[in-house]
Amino acid sequence: HVSNHKQQQEEEEAKRINGRLVQKMMDALVKPQLQDDGYDDDLDNDDDNNNNNNNGVLAEDLLQMLDLEFIGPYQDLKYFVLLAIRELARSTFQIDRQANKKFITAQQLLKSKNNKKKQQQLLLLHQQEEEIGRQKYVGTIAENLLRILIKIDIVSSNDQLVPSDTKNGMSSNYLIPPPKSDNSTPTDDEQDDDNETDEEDDNDDDDDDDSHKDSSSEEEEEQQEKEEDGKSGKRKGANNNGFIRRKRVKNEQNNKPSYQQSSKHCRLLQESWLEILKIPHLPSRSLKLALQHLPHKVLPIVSSPLRFADFCIRAYDDTGSAVTSILALHSLYYLMLNHGLEYPMFYASLYKLVTPHVFYAKHRTRFFKLLSNCLTKSQMLPGYLVAAFCKRLCRCALSAPPSGCLFVLALVSNLLRKHAACACLIHRGNGNSIEDLFDSESNDPATSRAIESSLWELNSLGRHYHPAVATLAKACGTEDEKSPYYNIDEFMLHTYKSLFEQERNKAETKKKKKPVVPLTFKPPKSLFIKPNGEHDLFGSILMLPSPTKQTE
Repeated sequence: HVSNHKQQQEEEEAKRINGRLVQKMMDALVKPQLQDDGYDDDLDNDDDNNNNNNNGVLAEDLLQMLDLEFIGPYQDLKYFVLLAIRELARSTFQIDRQANKKFITAQQLLKSKNNKKKQQQLLLLHQQEEEIGRQKYVGTIAENLLRILIKIDIVSSNDQLVPSDTKNGMSSNYLIPPPKSDNSTPTDDEQDDDNETDEEDDNDDDDDDDSHKDSSSEEEEEQQEKEEDGKSGKRKGANNNGFIRRKRVKNEQNNKPSYQQSSKHCRLLQESWLEILKIPHLPSRSLKLALQHLPHKVLPIVSSPLRFADFCIRAYDDTGSAVTSILALHSLYYLMLNHGLEYPMFYASLYKLVTPHVFYAKHRTRFFKLLSNCLTKSQMLPGYLVAAFCKRLCRCALSAPPSGCLFVLALVSNLLRKHAACACLIHRGNGNSIEDLFDSESNDPATSRAIESSLWELNSLGRHYHPAVATLAKACGTEDEKSPYYNIDEFMLHTYKSLFEQERNKAETKKKKKPVVPLTFKPPKSLFIKPNGEHDLFGSILMLPSPTKQTE
């Protein structure tokens, strides 16, 4: 009987994908080959198109082939690839931490020995070079894992995990179709994954999408439903049938393999992202790529988005790149808006990013949209905060391109009309010269004293060389209450090219129009006669009779 059971289990495992084989394949893909001459310096380059295979980074063609022919079409392969990515990222992090400890102890031992200074310095430099090479090696592995992980799209419901187009034991969305029997035994990889996710559920209090409840809670729910069913005698049979049907569906879903449960896919996706982001030597270009995908493709799907808050805060605190801070603030804004994250310094951090350099940044459109949503969606912002943003935006617009000036003027106009307390920025002084008390070097809106200043920058922008900027600056702050607000999305898309094309189209439309003949605005009372009653030059040449004689 035991031998038959083992044989049956081996036959069922043969019908599934071998997770360890997938992990070995992923290990061979993501780990670069060690070379005697070390690594190239291109790993530290921030060029997003740097996919040279010589430095160990996977080529984009290989990633596309992996997505189109291996990962993308098959749901079971997505699950096992996610499992392999999580395990590889976890082992890489542990190996890196142990190697870092060994490097620190070796440095301390070398400094404590009584060696000559030159020899000691050479040994220290050699160890530091080896450590830099190891960090690049670990960063390359993390970058390859992240680029593969971004290619994986997770389904949102269990209905999408049902085998489709099953013919002759084959399925279009499964490499190996799942077994039809309900009592399917999970493989070792699935069992390890189930045990780990159960332990994580016990420690995670923010997991709202947990599909497996404790037995005690299930018994309480069953008892409550039975008590409610017993209150109404007429509907008792229907309620019991509904309860039995729901219980049957739940049991059927729990008996399915892990790769047929959408909750397991989402949980494994979350753990894979967290394990990769824990690796400290992730290159800056990969960090930016991760921050671009988090608010759109990861945070809305995973079960516990707040577990990414620490990573986003650390990425923002990294003052090496303003683009990284902008992308990290986008994720923080999503967590604050949808998941109740408390980040008291959010507006102060956003105010710090408003600099003239951001108007020339690559991701300025994303930042403008985030800035507009943060300032216009809330009606409870204090007046000093809105005044500080208006003042700093207008000050930056003095050195910004015309497209940035148009966005600033439209946003400031909407803010001044929404917050009546900031109207003093327009009317203060009444044309007289006053002292500007605004502290432009302060990064704290509370200490900038913007509410005590005035928007004299609008007068300067009213003399801008671009006619659209000058017209909008003269109208800013003077609109009526009935005038509609500006659509900020239209001003975000302006560039030098779009503004040039707009002006050129205006000139072409003027040329196509027919010339208009100028007409007098005052109808004449008579021909060839001046207003005083005398003939003009043409009347005297034609020798017309005088008007006085005609009247007589």
